[in-house]
Amino acid sequence: MKEWIIRTDHQNERLDKYLRRLLPQAGGGFLYRMLRKKNITLNDKKAAGSERLREGDVVRVWFSDATFEKFSRNEAVDREFSMLKKQSVNLHILLEDEDILCVDKPAGMLSQRAGAEDVSLNEQIRSYLIQERGYSRDAFLKFRPAVMNRLDFGTSGIVLAAKTLVGARTTSEWIRSHQLVKEYVCLVHGHFVSEGRMISYLKKNETENMVSLTEESTPGSKRVETIFSRRKDYGRFSLLEASLITGKSHQIRAQLAAAGTPIVFDAKYGDSRADRRLREVLAGTEGASYPGQLLHAHRLVLPDGRKVSSPIPSVFEQAGGRS
Repeated sequence: MKEWIIRTDHQNERLDKYLRRLLPQAGGGFLYRMLRKKNITLNDKKAAGSERLREGDVVRVWFSDATFEKFSRNEAVDREFSMLKKQSVNLHILLEDEDILCVDKPAGMLSQRAGAEDVSLNEQIRSYLIQERGYSRDAFLKFRPAVMNRLDFGTSGIVLAAKTLVGARTTSEWIRSHQLVKEYVCLVHGHFVSEGRMISYLKKNETENMVSLTEESTPGSKRVETIFSRRKDYGRFSLLEASLITGKSHQIRAQLAAAGTPIVFDAKYGDSRADRRLREVLAGTEGASYPGQLLHAHRLVLPDGRKVSSPIPSVFEQAGGRS
């Protein structure tokens, strides 16, 4: 017999959905038959499978060890879990509680992997939880921790991740209802004078992974809004703060490029000639080979008032000081 006590993570989840994750090799027909025969019980009572779980509920599976092993086997999960147990972890944690993590992503790291061989921030977080927090294979089978607000490959700074299903539900609601305060800093070419609120209409080209902006709404476009202010004037460069009102892909990068002040080292929307000259000037420093654009998710305020900040990388000052 195997027993599970339902935590907050899985309250309100249907019993049959919970069982499918526990026993991925068992078909739906088999599970419902086991429920009818009381080989699977909820709080020691016969269940239909449609019940909504509550914290403290007890699910018992009256299988032999061999039968349970057969139906709970998931070779893909086992391979991934084994890899994550061995993978080296290099993670800078800014905030952690029972359900969420805030971590500092370096430029040049994927938030989520694009290919099977990639090691992204997701894998780093999962390895940390397995190796340092005792995250079990069973827990991993039920829910995989993951980043909830992605940053571009070349953008550094704060990323919010869910450790539990409760964390995923909570952060999804925060993001959906715009309850997070997200502030960025960036270094741009030129003297930025367009301080204040910038409103545009953004449309994404999925094939090229780029966006275009218009001043008026067009079919398929989405309204985007950012508040910009100048933090420091370097002469040929400006250090800006950007507060997101909406949060769409490439929003800050595209708006600043449209304003004539592209972000330094932005390979998609930037000034490639000016960036090339700057890298030559920065030879021998971090900036010469910096793996992304100078855009940094600097500050995050959670709905409960908790504040998270990430130091601005030194390359911003190195580059700006070369005016």
